Amino acid sequence: MVYLPRLALVGKGIRLPPGRWVRVADSEPLLVVFSDPLADVPADTRVRLLKALEDVAATLSEVPAFSLVWDSLEAAPLQLDFEGWRFIYTVSREKGHLRVREHKLRGITPTSVRKRSHR
Repeated sequence: MVYLPRLALVGKGIRLPPGRWVRVADSEPLLVVFSDPLADVPADTRVRLLKALEDVAATLSEVPAFSLVWDSLEAAPLQLDFEGWRFIYTVSREKGHLRVREHKLRGITPTSVRKRSHR
C-alpha cells in the first residue's frame, strides 16, 4: 500500500478520509471471485475471462483510494461483454474483490434469473 501524509493532499480538491495518513493506492489487485459457476460457458472462454477480469482488477488497484471513481464503481453492478457473453460483476474495496454475480448469452435472460423463475 502507498500512503501520503494528509497535509500533502489538503487543498488539492480531493475528498480526504480522516486521519494523519491517507492510503492512495493498494499494491495488491482485487481478487476475482465467481458467485456464478459459469457451467454453460466454454472452458477456454472462462480462462480468457479470468485473465481479462484480473487485468481489470489490477488496473483498479492503481486508482487512488480517495478517488471519487470508487463511489461510482461500488454504486451499482458493472457489465463486461466478452466473446458473445455478458458478465455482471460488482466491485468492493472493503472486501477486496471483484465478484462475478451472473452471466448470460447476449440477448438471453441472465442465468441467475432463469434459475429463480423455474422454482
